[in-house]
Amino acid sequence: MNKLNKTTIAFLKATTELRAILNQTKNNDLSFSNMSLLMIILEHQNATLSDVAGFVNITNASASSFVQKMKESGYLEKKENILDKRSVIIQVTKLGKEKIKEKQKKAVELIAPFFKKLSKKELKNLFLILSKLFNK
Repeated sequence: MNKLNKTTIAFLKATTELRAILNQTKNNDLSFSNMSLLMIILEHQNATLSDVAGFVNITNASASSFVQKMKESGYLEKKENILDKRSVIIQVTKLGKEKIKEKQKKAVELIAPFFKKLSKKELKNLFLILSKLFNK
């Protein structure tokens, strides 16, 4: 097995384990995946339903279902799009922002023990690598 394949398998194992750990933060209405999408919506002010679907490559129908569920939970709100009357703007509510903060704090608590195994230099390198891979 070549180095790229070994790295890919190690990455998949790590992300699977991290996702399992982060799902420990799950409560009745907000999984890690839902929280991640809320964070993306928060980052992209004035997102439309089509934008939400595009962020995570889901259908508009799935995005609509997610938005409705999060709206009912009080985490998202829909506002009139003054630039396009046919669409609405999706925004994270104050409660949604509080829930994101709460979940992020819990995630840090759960993941911190893994990072304590790394030196400061290794942490810096990991940050640089992850930033390069996932920042657009």
